[in-house]
Amino acid sequence: MLPLLFLMNTAAAQEASGYLENLIQVPIGVSGAPLTVVERARPTFSAELGDRAALVTTVDVALVQGRDNTSELERLVDEAGLSPTFQAAGQSWPTYENEVLRIDRFQDAAIVDRLYLDLYRPKVDIRIGRQALNWGSAFMVNPTDPFPQVILTEPWRNRTGVNAARFTVPFGDWNQSALVIATSDVFDELRVVNRTTFVVGSADLSVLGAWNQTFEEESDLIEQASPLLGVDVRGTLGVGYWVEAAAHFEGLGQDVGVYEEIAVGVDYSFPVLESLIVTAQYYRSGREAPELDPLAQLSGQATTSSDPFAPFFSGENYLMGAVNVGVTEHLSAGVLHVQNLDDGSALMVPTLGTTLGDRWSVTLAGQIPLNTWGESGELNTAEEDLRFDVPTIEGEMASLDLNDLVPEATLTLQTRFSF
Repeated sequence: MLPLLFLMNTAAAQEASGYLENLIQVPIGVSGAPLTVVERARPTFSAELGDRAALVTTVDVALVQGRDNTSELERLVDEAGLSPTFQAAGQSWPTYENEVLRIDRFQDAAIVDRLYLDLYRPKVDIRIGRQALNWGSAFMVNPTDPFPQVILTEPWRNRTGVNAARFTVPFGDWNQSALVIATSDVFDELRVVNRTTFVVGSADLSVLGAWNQTFEEESDLIEQASPLLGVDVRGTLGVGYWVEAAAHFEGLGQDVGVYEEIAVGVDYSFPVLESLIVTAQYYRSGREAPELDPLAQLSGQATTSSDPFAPFFSGENYLMGAVNVGVTEHLSAGVLHVQNLDDGSALMVPTLGTTLGDRWSVTLAGQIPLNTWGESGELNTAEEDLRFDVPTIEGEMASLDLNDLVPEATLTLQTRFSF
C-alpha cells in the first residue's frame, strides 16, 4: 500500500487535472421528492515515470441527495398496504448510517475509477490497470464493443472503468493489433479480446474476436463461455459512413444460441454557423429478448442476460439520429432521437450547452420518452402497463401503481468547473 500511495503523491506533484460538478435532476410528472442533487469531484493525477512510463489515477467522489427510486418504491408499497407481504417474502429495503447521502461511511461515496500504468516499448504499448475501454465506429451503440455501455442517452455519465491489461502492437504503416485481457471486480470472470485494424484505401477495417468466461462451481466451463465475432468498417465517400456488425454466441453447450447485431450509418458536416453535424443510423439486434416485467425491474429483481456482450436495447429494429449545432464559439445545441421501429416508442434527448471562459460549462439536457405510434413500448410504457394487482398475505388483492416512479420527462442541469 505504501508504494501505491507514494506513486499517487508523486503523480499529484507532477500533474493534476479533472473537474468539479453539480447535477440537478428534475423528474416531471411524478410524486414524492421533487429532485436529485449530485455533487461530484473527479480529479486525475498523472506522473511521468521515466521516458517510457506514466502512472494515471482518477478518483471519483460523488454525494447524492434527494429523490431515490428505491425509497420512492418503498413508499408506494407501503401506501398500497403491501409492506407486510414484502417482509413476509423475506425482502427488506436498504438502510444506511447516513440516510440523507445514502452511505454508511464517506468511503462509500469515493471510488478509484481509473488507475493504470502506461509502458511505451519500442514494439508494443502496454496499459495495465483500471481503464476505460470502448471500441467501434457506430453511433451510440457499438456491436463490436466487448465492454458495451450507452453514454449518449445520459450525456453526463462517465464510462465505467475496466480491470484490464491492454497490449497494442503497430505493424505496417498504419495498421495495429490490440489484445486485452480483463477481469471483473471480484475476479469471477475472464474476458479476452483481440481487435486488429487495417487501413484499406480510404477506409479503416477492423476485425474482432472476444471470449468471455465465467467461473461457477459445479458448472460446465464451456457452457459458461460467450464468444463474440465482429467486423467494423469506417470511411468517407463524400459523407462519413460506417458498417459495424457482430455475431453473438450464447453458451457453447448443446443449446448454443446465435444472433446478429448490426449498425449502418452516415454523418455529414455542413458549413452552417460554427458547425452543423447531422448523423443517421439504422440499428438491428437479432437477440430474442425476454419479456420485461416493470415491477421486477424497479424492485431490482429483474434477471440479467447470460450474454455479457448483450445489446443495451431489447427490441430488434431502430433508427437513431442526431443534429448538433455550434451556434457560436461558446453556445451549442443538439437533439438525439432513438426510434424503436417495431413498437413505435422513442426517446428524445435535447441538449443546450454554453461555456463561460476556459473552465466553466453549463449544460441543460432532457430525456423525453415518446410513442411516435402505438400506445406502449420499450422506451415509453403505457400507464395501464404500470398498474398491478398484487396478492397479499391475507389472501386479498392490492393495487400497486408505478406511474409515480416513471417520469414523463427528466431535466438535468449540469454545471462543471474544469481544472
